[in-house]
Amino acid sequence: MILIVEDNLYLRRLWLSVLDRAGHAAHGAASGGEAIAAAIEILPDLVITDLDLPDMNGFDLIAELRPLGSFPIVAVTGATDLGSLAHLGFAETVIKPIATTDMVALVDRHLHTNGGPAA
Repeated sequence: MILIVEDNLYLRRLWLSVLDRAGHAAHGAASGGEAIAAAIEILPDLVITDLDLPDMNGFDLIAELRPLGSFPIVAVTGATDLGSLAHLGFAETVIKPIATTDMVALVDRHLHTNGGPAA
């Protein structure tokens, strides 16, 4: 299961739809609090999160998610000057906008690289 954390309703629905069409099970969350609750419930194989959420930033979110499992967490952001966030525990940093085909490739890459399920 992939957890998409994005407060922009349009992007969240788009990414969920794209991943569904690609055969991936995905769940959406609009805030850090929703993401934490969802992660506890679904135990995701991969988390893709915006860094700028309404109730916390992605850096605080990763600190809350890390104790729940060793799944990869990918940061998606509009900030172009962040560089790699690997030192903070993010598996990858992706700059918005991200093409739908790139989103599917990102998910496939992380699920297969980390031994997770294909769907």
